[in-house]
Amino acid sequence: MTMASQNIPGVAVLNSFGYDVPWRPVSSITRIGTALGDPFGGHAINSGAISAALAAGPSAHPDTKRRWIAAFSAGWFYLFLALCSAAVATLVAVAPPGVVETVAGLALSERSVHRSPAHWKQRPAVRLQSSPSSSPLRAW
Repeated sequence: MTMASQNIPGVAVLNSFGYDVPWRPVSSITRIGTALGDPFGGHAINSGAISAALAAGPSAHPDTKRRWIAAFSAGWFYLFLALCSAAVATLVAVAPPGVVETVAGLALSERSVHRSPAHWKQRPAVRLQSSPSSSPLRAW
């Protein structure tokens, strides 16, 4: 599963940005990492496609020789998040009912509210009316 969903797309992303990825060593490292993490409850180690895309693209750094800093920083940040995961899981578990859903809803609505004005200006208004004899309510 990891091979098809993360490793192969991760290598493809890196190749698309011009990086020559040595497949055999990368595959060996992810297998060894998975075997070492397994006894401690770790999930499969992989060359994540999304992480590779974020760290390999021009948004990480215009100079391709300096993009390693983004990958290095992301790796350390992921390790920091791993250390904090138990505390975050505890906070979620002891939160009053509905708090997690509310925070998730606010995060989603903030994004939609942020994008809405531009989206509204680009789309023409849609007017729905069933018939003159039916309800006078209309959706604009």
